[in-house]
Amino acid sequence: MVIREYNELLYHGTTKSFHDKVLKEFGNYRMISDREVCLDNSLITPISYALQRTEQYNDEPVLLIVDPRLLVPESNFRIGSPFRVDFLNKKSYSLISLPKKKKKHISKEILEELRILEELVLAA
Repeated sequence: MVIREYNELLYHGTTKSFHDKVLKEFGNYRMISDREVCLDNSLITPISYALQRTEQYNDEPVLLIVDPRLLVPESNFRIGSPFRVDFLNKKSYSLISLPKKKKKHISKEILEELRILEELVLAA
């Protein structure tokens, strides 16, 4: 059973090491401290967050592109600002690496590449 209330892609930024560690430990993506995973319908905040964490932890920035229609009901998806979910099942998102930038500026080229990727994900 899937959730079909919201059909636009959402985004979450993090680091590759954190994502992989959590996935290995829990089998799905979640916050370790029992907090909710915050999702955004804009690319700006998640990418900025990923780049900030990358600088902080000297890691690789990644972006999770989430299709809420593929979330399992147990994930407890909540529509709002930000969108919230208890966890992301592996089939509900795609993981892409972001360029590691020293500046916190997000280039137009990166945003354009992500928009193209978003169109491909929606078409699949």
